Amino acid sequence: WALIATARLMAQSDFPADGTLRDDLIRHSRQVCESMLSEQVQSPEEPDRHGGFASDTRVTPTATRLEGLLAALRIFSPQDAIREYLLPSIVDGIGFLCRAQVPEGPNAGAVPRATRYAKGRTKADKAFNNRVKEVRIDYVQHALSAFLEFADLE
Repeated sequence: WALIATARLMAQSDFPADGTLRDDLIRHSRQVCESMLSEQVQSPEEPDRHGGFASDTRVTPTATRLEGLLAALRIFSPQDAIREYLLPSIVDGIGFLCRAQVPEGPNAGAVPRATRYAKGRTKADKAFNNRVKEVRIDYVQHALSAFLEFADLE
């Protein structure tokens, strides 16, 4: 939310083109982005995890982070070095979301809670596994928002 709000604030016509406030917002946005980027799963040999932002393969943490990272592209100037890290991360995250979608059947295109079952036998793992294929409107909404923002990239 901080990245989305910052991008919208800085896009206002009366927002100062330079100064301490702008510098502080850019610095904070960079810190948020760097924190998110450090959490991304880089595991090409595991396509059901690669590009996601939750080690347990939940989909919504990835979608919400992508919403923020996509908004961040409007915060940083085209020359800012962080963009070279943001773009590949966003592409990997969108790939994760695409692979997470239900591919066929009456729920084709839906976005489930997670892409893989927990392997443990604890009560928490069993509770997680009971909800892996669950589809809720917020899971779909966040993924759809990320897809739409990604489609609007120039």
